[in-house]
Amino acid sequence: MWGGRLIRMLERSSSSEENPMSHPRFCAAGLAMTAVVMSTATAGCSADSDSAATPANPRSSSESSSTAASDTQPTNGATTAAKPLRLPGRIVFRRYSDASGTSASLFTSNTDGTDERRLTQSAPGVDDEDPEWSLDGKSVLFTRFTGMGTAHEIRSLMTVVVDGSRPTHLTRGTPNHGTTVTGIDDFAAYSPDGQRIAYQHGEGKVTNGELQHVDIWTMDADGSNRVNLTHGASYSGDRGGVAWSPDGNRLVFTLLLTAAGKPAGGLALFIINADGTGLHRLTPWSLRAGGTPDWSTRSDTIVFRAVEDEETGIGNFFSMHPDGSGLTQLTHFEDTVISHKVKFSPDGRWIVFARTGVEGENDVYLAAADGTHVHPVTSTPEVDGGADWSPRS
Repeated sequence: MWGGRLIRMLERSSSSEENPMSHPRFCAAGLAMTAVVMSTATAGCSADSDSAATPANPRSSSESSSTAASDTQPTNGATTAAKPLRLPGRIVFRRYSDASGTSASLFTSNTDGTDERRLTQSAPGVDDEDPEWSLDGKSVLFTRFTGMGTAHEIRSLMTVVVDGSRPTHLTRGTPNHGTTVTGIDDFAAYSPDGQRIAYQHGEGKVTNGELQHVDIWTMDADGSNRVNLTHGASYSGDRGGVAWSPDGNRLVFTLLLTAAGKPAGGLALFIINADGTGLHRLTPWSLRAGGTPDWSTRSDTIVFRAVEDEETGIGNFFSMHPDGSGLTQLTHFEDTVISHKVKFSPDGRWIVFARTGVEGENDVYLAAADGTHVHPVTSTPEVDGGADWSPRS
């Protein structure tokens, strides 16, 4: 149901392209897998039930009406700053280069948007997404889509050195074969020690537009020793948007229920031990928490997004402790499309994300960890998002 393309669409901003219902590449409501099978099956979305969960973004019309950030727009008691803010570290992010949303490259910049550098040079139909800094800040882990919007679409995980050299495949996705998906990988995150990678893996038959298996897997940093952590029942739902705990012993991820789930179409964050045990729900279904969260190494706090409707992506960012306490709404945007992904700065004092920008398209922003002092990083006619802050150590 998620099909990474829906999340990516929600990261974009304000044009008909942002609305997944208006674009053939996206399913009606989801986060990471089903859109991958759109070229081989009727559009539809899978999810997960509470019982199944236990062991056993170019622009959209919906976003065009969104409130753009401005110098005077109230944001959680603070105004959006007119000038970018220079803080330590660099930001890596994705930028779409075409109106169809099938081509995207990765860029890096200072936190105030200066010294922008292209990291990958995507050919038409190649979409580089969801970058994640390595622990030493010398390379970036990301997802590469090829053949976007075709029956031969491939989704795999790669790394690249920060100077753009040595692009390396960690996994090699395979094209769809009729209604069978043999392997697609997405939404990867390094463990705190850099030795393991958690990611989303989908495979199996496509039935009624739903992919048979969408689970959280882990592997060694070189792509070996792959392990399925969640083992979801067939067609039970989609699991993705994963992040590690600071000690590397647990992971938090997003779970979206099917129409047959309880509650139908439910969306929530779950926590699981790194060995696959101890799976439990963190957020109430009513909050509709999801996207790609982050887990602060400094405050033991999880930051995430919550949206009423995954198709529009309009919502706000929240935080809470991993024991379920301390739920706090950080931002108070109104009619603003926000990114699925939100990340902490290394010191835990700031967050980086994407939202509707001053040009009416999604730009990268940073804010204090309490949601105040919103500052732009980018401000361009292109659609920027999927940001991460270096280093992750």
